[in-house]
Amino acid sequence: MNLKKSIAKVQRATNRVFWTPILVLEVTDQCNGRCVMCDLWNNGEKHELDGGDMESLVLSLKKRGLRSILVTGGEPLLRRDIFEFCERLSRHRIELILNTNGLLLEKFGQEVADHFSMVIVSLDSHDPVGYEEIRGCDEFPNVIEGIKSLKKRGGWVMLSHTLQKTNIHGLAEFVSFSKALGVERISVRPVDAFSSAFGRNRPRPDLFEKLIPSEQDIEELSRLIEVIGKECRQDIQDGFLRPGVKGLRMVRDYFLACRGRGDFPERECDMPFVSLTVEAGGHVKPCFFLDSFSIVNEVDGSRRGNIIKHRGLADVRRLYKKGGIEECRRCVQPYAEDF
Repeated sequence: MNLKKSIAKVQRATNRVFWTPILVLEVTDQCNGRCVMCDLWNNGEKHELDGGDMESLVLSLKKRGLRSILVTGGEPLLRRDIFEFCERLSRHRIELILNTNGLLLEKFGQEVADHFSMVIVSLDSHDPVGYEEIRGCDEFPNVIEGIKSLKKRGGWVMLSHTLQKTNIHGLAEFVSFSKALGVERISVRPVDAFSSAFGRNRPRPDLFEKLIPSEQDIEELSRLIEVIGKECRQDIQDGFLRPGVKGLRMVRDYFLACRGRGDFPERECDMPFVSLTVEAGGHVKPCFFLDSFSIVNEVDGSRRGNIIKHRGLADVRRLYKKGGIEECRRCVQPYAEDF
């Protein structure tokens, strides 16, 4: 059991948070993608986290076990001072992990390799046509060259693969493509078609049929999973492909539940017990998918570490343990095995 799991187990049992090893920072909500499953790029207002506020938060949380920061967005590499921002944080000996769409990796390959111990690239297809249909731009070759450039500079790369209607039949080919690309890991999760995350602060009734596979697609996925289990057995054992067959079957069952064919699989989520998420506007959340309970710049700098004891956060954890949060029942986060 890794450290994150161990800490989560103890803090889940007691509903008391002593350590917060992970901080998720949405450093900007600007984005240069046009993804079908996200509205961030289409939102008018743009926000960026203040470097000074974040440094004081990091200093406070370091005393409470902070070890890793996931730098995300929007697209974090669009932030003009992103590397200066990272310098402020990394000088406190905190591991930095980048979550990116990869569009600017070729441009900033060396800087990214210098500042981040791990890079998570969102890549949902192994071919240009599928990529453009999902991502809304024809930048597939650019992203692949960016990944290759980063690998040449010694970067550690994981591909985050969001399984959905458009790409569900190509999972085996994607695994083969990723191995040839030379990345260290693939993390597969189902697409989120329900939550208000990803800038979806307005009704999107069109999303469901665009994103969720048909019953025929899901039936084909069942067959494909068994093929992957045999052909990619070593990749699964080595941790290159996550989750394994059992987890992929749960992804299938998730899609079946979306179609009204059974219940959503019961998945235990660690995020409210081991992490905090700060949005680009400064709102602090238990995780990316739940409501804010505080605003970071409204908390005194010297006391920002105490935010892990906030009553709103404790209430969320208590309600989660009782199974009382509807968003959590159909959340895709517990399927991800990113870090």
